Amino acid sequence: MGRMKNPAISNPFPFLALVFVLLIAPASAGEPPTGFRSLRWGASVEEAKKVFPNAKCLSSKGKRGESDSGDASCLIETTIGSAKVKVLLEFFEKPTTPKSARGFQSYAITYKSKDFSEIREALSTRYGNPATTNEEPIQTRSGLKDTNTILLWKLETCSIQAMTYAGSILEGMASVSTKSWTQEFERRRKARSGESGKDL
Repeated sequence: MGRMKNPAISNPFPFLALVFVLLIAPASAGEPPTGFRSLRWGASVEEAKKVFPNAKCLSSKGKRGESDSGDASCLIETTIGSAKVKVLLEFFEKPTTPKSARGFQSYAITYKSKDFSEIREALSTRYGNPATTNEEPIQTRSGLKDTNTILLWKLETCSIQAMTYAGSILEGMASVSTKSWTQEFERRRKARSGESGKDL
């Protein structure tokens, strides 16, 4: 695609629109994941550190308020096939979180855009064809136009999405989230919107 001074995408796929798609998309075939590798859904940050000793973890314990995307996270570096990736494990751990949504409930995988086809193949091999495939036009700030392929799998207990580009022409992203995570994300987002409205 050529070297660019500013690789940022001026029109990336909106995250809230993605959450809406997760809620309405048709179901996919395939067995849903039970976590990431040997780390199971619902695991604590402490358990994640035992499974991935080199993980870099951050927690918001003790801080006021709720974050939409999670209260704690752990970052690990690994490979999927020959692609080098970073995996961000996300946790809900505030006492206000429903019991079904506590602990490890979601993770995001970032990779080089050129490795998208390998990530797509790995996901399709395990979970079958995606439920939906969207082609979104994008344009970088330097004027380069391209198409962002966005794939969505909706399984019995989880939703999976993968895209060629995620905020940068150089980087793509895939994410896996339980239904409990999606529901808790929506609950917190609505609660935050309600609090913001009080200031108007």
